[in-house]
This record gives sequence, structure tokens and C-alpha cells, in this order.
Amino acid sequence: MNCKIWNEDCIEGSKNNIKDGSVDLIICDPPFGINESKFDQLYKRNVDNIIEGYVEAPIDYDKFTLNWLTECKRILSDDGSMYIVSGWSNLSSFYKAIAALGLYEVNHIIWKYNFGVNTKIKYVSAHYHIFFLTKSEKAKKTFNTNSRFTQIDKDANNRSLLYQDLEDVWVINKEFKPGEVKNVNKLPNKLIEKMIEYSSKPDDTICDFFMGNFTTADCSLRLGRKVTGFELNPASYNHHIGRIKNIKYGIDLKK
Repeated sequence: MNCKIWNEDCIEGSKNNIKDGSVDLIICDPPFGINESKFDQLYKRNVDNIIEGYVEAPIDYDKFTLNWLTECKRILSDDGSMYIVSGWSNLSSFYKAIAALGLYEVNHIIWKYNFGVNTKIKYVSAHYHIFFLTKSEKAKKTFNTNSRFTQIDKDANNRSLLYQDLEDVWVINKEFKPGEVKNVNKLPNKLIEKMIEYSSKPDDTICDFFMGNFTTADCSLRLGRKVTGFELNPASYNHHIGRIKNIKYGIDLKK
């Protein structure tokens, strides 16, 4: 079976459903603890298209982060990788958890996107942080250097596309799809696809503890990767689970 996703809490659900060391790649976009359910007051968008029931992070963000990352470390294979997306406001919680668990930070990636919230008395925040982690510095992680570009691929200015793609600042636009039903936040497919293409192989198992819009599941299945994970909000789970199960496995794999 290529898709196993549960409508339950990721911490307890992981303990009950996912074996030690059985996951090859983890991609997580946890709640940032910044009142995401109120974002409709900041952005001009039709709230009728937003799925209700978004689950905010617990007040104790340090404990929350340590607990779910502990489960991530348990289920990740010794040579597996993790990508964790975070805003800037609670970065300290991640650094404390990463240190406590002895995880190794391969890269600290900056994702620069195309728009933020307008501000008048401070700078506009238009980026997120992405932790690229392994269980240890010695992990023999998958990294498919030429999965997207080769050494000879150039842009219109004769610059290396591979070099640009391997930089640790990723310029990828957020998706703007008016009229489409979605969760409060949605990561762009291009962002998730990049993580999957570089850090996994066909038929690997990819896990996402916070499925949200099921972007990780969507991209994983299309790229011929098995997917597992959790979504706590029943409205989001029920909206997306049927759609995901109808995706043709490996349809976007490069020939």
C-alpha cells in the first residue's frame, strides 16, 4: 500500500502506527504558534474557501517541538533525512530540540517567497526557515545531486542552473489559487518536490506529521514515493484523503 495517513495526533499516532527506523524522508510544516487560524484577518482572501478547524500549536512550544521531533528521530532510518519548515518567531524551540536529540544540521535553508504581510513600522517578513537534518553527521543520506539539473544546464545568462538550485536560499513563489478550497497555509508543490527529488529515491517512504493540505502526500505519490503521516483536523483530512487516494502512483517520475 502506497498511502497510509491517519486522522489523529501525530505523536501518539506515530507511536501506535509507525515502526522504528521505517521512514526514509520526513517533511514537516508544523504550526508556527503565531495564531495561524486568524490569518484571514491579515490577507485579502475569501474565507469561504478556507477549511475550518485548523489546530493551533500548544502554548508550551518548546515541549511540543521536542515531543514530535523525538518521534521523528525514532521513525527515521539511520541514513534518512528531515526537512522542517519554520517561521522565525520560534526558532529557538527547534534549536533546543535539535541539540537535545543530537540531530545533525546539514543545512539551514532560507525559503524566500513572493509576498508577506504589509508593514509600516518594521520590515516585511518574506521568508521561512528550513532545517535540513539527519540523525547524525555520519549518516549516509540520499542526495541526488543531478536529479533536477546537470553540470551543462545553463540559464539565459549562461549561469549554471545546477549551482543556483543547490544554493541554500530557495526563491520559490507561494501558490495563489483563488476559489480553491484549502487549509489556512499551503506550501507550494515546487518546494516539496525539490526536497523529495534531492533527498529520496523511488519507492522510499516519506512521512509528514502535519499533512494540512496534503501537499507532501500529493507530491510524494506523483513522484513514485510511498507516503505516511497524520492530519489532526478532521475537516482537512476528510476533504483531502479521497483525492490523494486517486492519484496515479509515479505519474510525474522522470522517464
